[in-house]
Amino acid sequence: MEKLWPVVVAAYGINSILFFGTYFTTYAEESREYYNKDFMEAVAEADSLEEYESLYITGNLGWQFNRDATEILTQYVCKIDAQYYQGKSNVSNGRELPAYADRYHYIYPEQQAAELVQMVGDGLLVLYQGDLQYIDFSYDVVDTVGDYLLLTVQN
Repeated sequence: MEKLWPVVVAAYGINSILFFGTYFTTYAEESREYYNKDFMEAVAEADSLEEYESLYITGNLGWQFNRDATEILTQYVCKIDAQYYQGKSNVSNGRELPAYADRYHYIYPEQQAAELVQMVGDGLLVLYQGDLQYIDFSYDVVDTVGDYLLLTVQN
């Protein structure tokens, strides 16, 4: 038994090195997509730009289309208060904002492409780059966050 102890320790050591090497390098990069990191960073940046009263947020997460999921992720990353979401308050996360239903809009670019220019107006559009094919109006890129663009309608 004492002769096996160094072999067991060496096996655990090698496996630990392989695990941590993969987990913090290859897996960390691949998991960005599954945890929607680019989407959440784009929405957080859009929400921080207070000059835009309305945000139009795509339902495209890159790996799936799900407007319900994008709304939940938006509420999480923007730390939206329950009272604000319910329309009982105009204060969320210490900021006074337009009503939730007036500020946050979850869109389907493929189906709503013709209406987007009127919908967005002076607001800010958070769009997955793959959805640019559905946009048929001139726009300005405010910023790019991973696979997402923050766009405004060009006047």
